[in-house]
Amino acid sequence: MLLGNLIIILLICAGFAFTAWLFLKGNYHKRLLRREGRLILATVTEVRDDRADMETVVTYEFADSNTGRTYSRTSVLQRHVSIPIEGEKIEVIYSPRKPSISRLKNEVEYTL
Repeated sequence: MLLGNLIIILLICAGFAFTAWLFLKGNYHKRLLRREGRLILATVTEVRDDRADMETVVTYEFADSNTGRTYSRTSVLQRHVSIPIEGEKIEVIYSPRKPSISRLKNEVEYTL
C-alpha cells in the first residue's frame, strides 16, 4: 500500500516537472530569439482557419542563409493578425545558431 502511494506521488511530481520543463523551454526559445534572432521573410505553405476553435494555424518555411537548408514550422496566429494566403511572405524570427528555432515575429514581440 505504501509503495503504491509512493509511486502515485512520484508520477504526479514527474508530471508537474515535465509541464514546468515544457513551459521553460518555450520561454527559453523566445528569449533566445529576442537576444540573437534574425528577421527574415518566410513563405506560407499552409493556412487552416478553424472557426470552431477561433484560431488560424499557419505553416511556413524558410531557408537558412548560412547553410541553405530549409526549415518549417506550424504556429497559431493571434486573432488580431491578418490571415495570410498560401505562397505569401510572412515575417519570421529565427536563430542563426539554431535555425530549427523560429517563431512568427508577433509571437516573439507580444509574449513574455
